[in-house]
Amino acid sequence: MKYGWTVHDGRDFGIHDVYESPENGYSIRTAWVKRNGGKDGGDWTARVTVTPFASENPPFSSIIFYFATEYTGWIRSIKKLSHSSILAGETRDVGRFKIKIDILTQDKKIFLDQATGNVSVVHLKEFLIQKGYFARLNTKLSNLKEYIGLRPGNDRDYENSNFIAFQMSGFGPFEFEVIFESDSLRKEFEKKNLPPPSELRKSEFESILAEKNAKFNEKFDRIFKLKEKNFSQSAILMAQSALSNMIGGI
Repeated sequence: MKYGWTVHDGRDFGIHDVYESPENGYSIRTAWVKRNGGKDGGDWTARVTVTPFASENPPFSSIIFYFATEYTGWIRSIKKLSHSSILAGETRDVGRFKIKIDILTQDKKIFLDQATGNVSVVHLKEFLIQKGYFARLNTKLSNLKEYIGLRPGNDRDYENSNFIAFQMSGFGPFEFEVIFESDSLRKEFEKKNLPPPSELRKSEFESILAEKNAKFNEKFDRIFKLKEKNFSQSAILMAQSALSNMIGGI
C-alpha cells in the first residue's frame, strides 16, 4: 500500500499516488498543474486516473471529488451531461470562477453522478449519510444491477449552495479532469487585448506537466547532487518522494 506525493514543487504542480491493497485492487494517480495569473491565483487542472490491478474482471470502484465554499461565497451547477459537468462559483479568496468536470474515458460503463447542497464540511461524512445524499442506483449493465451513488434530485440548483460533489464510478480503468478557470485571469488577458488562455486540459495539460516535472528533476539534481554521490535511481526517487511529501503536507 502507498499513499503519498511522488513529486511536488510546492507551487505549480504535483503527482500523488495511491496504491490500494491487492484485495481492493486498484491504484489512483492524481496529477495537477497550475497556470499563474490574475489577482486571484490563476487556473489549475487535476487529472485523476483510476487503474485496476487486474485486467480481467476488474473491480467496480467509485471516486468522489467535491468542492465546498464554507463560510464565504457560493457554488452551483450550471450544466450537466452524462460524461461532463460545469459549475460556477465565487468566494472572497479566489473571486469568481468556473469549474469543468470531464470524464476522458468515453465508456457507457462509466457513471457521473452529482449532488449540490448546503453542507457543513466539518461533519461532511455524517451529514451526507444522514441527509440521504446516497441511494441505490439501478444500471442497465448485465454484470451490475445497482450501485451506491449520489441520489438523483440532490443536484438541484440551490440559490445559496456551498457544496457540490461529483461521483465517478465504473469497471476497469477510467480517467477524469477537473479544470478550474479563474475569472480574474481572463479579465487580465482581456485588458491586454489578448485572446483568452487556452483550456488547461488533455494535450495542453500533459505538455505543461512534463515540462514542470523535468524542471523539478533538474533542480533536485542540481541542489542535492545525489547522482554525483553515486546514489541509486531508486534511492533518488525515494528522496524526491520524501521531499515532495513534506512540501505537499505543508
